[in-house]
Amino acid sequence: MGREACAKVQVLNERTIWIVRIIGIAVILGLTAMFLARMQDRCSSFAPHLFAISSVSGGSVGAAMFTALAQEQARNNRDAGCHLPDQPDSRMSGALETRTRRILSEDLLSPTVSRFLFADVLLQAVPNCLRHLWCVTGFDRARALEASFEEAFAKHAPPDAANPFTHSVYRQWKADAAAPALLINTTEVETGERVVIAPFAPAVGAGTGLRGTLLERAPGLDLRLSTAAAISARFPLISPAASYELGRDSPTGRKRRLVDGGYADNSGIATALDLIEVIAAEARRRRLPVDIRLIALTGVPHDEELMGVDLAEMGVVAYHDS
Repeated sequence: MGREACAKVQVLNERTIWIVRIIGIAVILGLTAMFLARMQDRCSSFAPHLFAISSVSGGSVGAAMFTALAQEQARNNRDAGCHLPDQPDSRMSGALETRTRRILSEDLLSPTVSRFLFADVLLQAVPNCLRHLWCVTGFDRARALEASFEEAFAKHAPPDAANPFTHSVYRQWKADAAAPALLINTTEVETGERVVIAPFAPAVGAGTGLRGTLLERAPGLDLRLSTAAAISARFPLISPAASYELGRDSPTGRKRRLVDGGYADNSGIATALDLIEVIAAEARRRRLPVDIRLIALTGVPHDEELMGVDLAEMGVVAYHDS
């Protein structure tokens, strides 16, 4: 991750990069997407300098939505300035914020609730040997949630525009592009470990509990962006756990399940700090000046997850939403 961040700095030819961490609360889905969209509308150089977003649960859906929109509309433009009104007015919405609001106005949950109340009840009458076939044919309530993300985005997209939610999560980021990298946090049921869905190699910090990304654990597994975002918010009973198989060289059982990232870390801060640590080390090795700015979207007056963390010593400036 340090190499990728330094490559981003060199592309921008500027030293400042931003990292956003988002807590795992369902309402944060909308707040995250709206905040990031407004930032981009007011300051078009925001997305190019936003290296990564560490998100959990519902915040992962909002982060994925912003990243999808940034791929379409954000550009690396060193001369772009910021247009901040003298008197902030919440009613003044830019193009990106307006489109985000329209996407969020769609009913994203009814298809999931419908299949939970009806299809799952019928599923109990299906023999075990046929249940897998039942899910494949479209009755999986988790897949219904993913499809609602994809359809809502497509409904408010320009004609013939690509839909990032239907494309691989591992192809959403490039060092020379303007959209940020997504670090989507999940929890592995069998071990309780934090497993991050990220487009590059893991950042393993001291004692933070990260043992690799999903890409490292299951290198042959590909996921749509909609699937990756939904996995981070898979809360048992409401939506089933996702399953995958470890690499063949694993000494333990191969099948693993992933659920809401909030079980391991409901703040996204552990992954963000891992990332900052690795970026700082790589920048020192290259003697590359890098200023790291951390934006903490918490929705609470006191960020307990950051208490006791000496960010100044790490060379990091933090901004809170409260």
